[in-house]
Amino acid sequence: LQKGVEQEVDFILLCGDLFDENKPSHATLHKAMELIRQYCMGDRGINFSVVSDQTTHFGGKFRRANYEDPNLNVAIPVFMIHGNHDDPTGAQHLSAVDLLSVCGLVNYFGKVEDFRSVDVSPILLEK
Repeated sequence: LQKGVEQEVDFILLCGDLFDENKPSHATLHKAMELIRQYCMGDRGINFSVVSDQTTHFGGKFRRANYEDPNLNVAIPVFMIHGNHDDPTGAQHLSAVDLLSVCGLVNYFGKVEDFRSVDVSPILLEK
């Protein structure tokens, strides 16, 4: 994250397994949230846009990229999918990644609840 700020990247793409397990410790989750907030939130302008239908990519209540939310101040958007270590499980299909997403810290896409039927929908970005 620090290198991303130094290099003035447009966004960060996390390709799964941010955490070693589906239920990281409170300390681990706290540190992840602290670092994302420290390095990825702020006043810097966003130099790209999502041109595909965001409602097909981002689930939950907030169905758009976090940098478009007027209640958040995102400097470097983080886009991520879950991996096999941090996949959603249980009756409500939730994981630590869902918590990061609902807090507006990351843009969680590609969530799959039924692995017998997986639809792939690319996110199209334009700079």
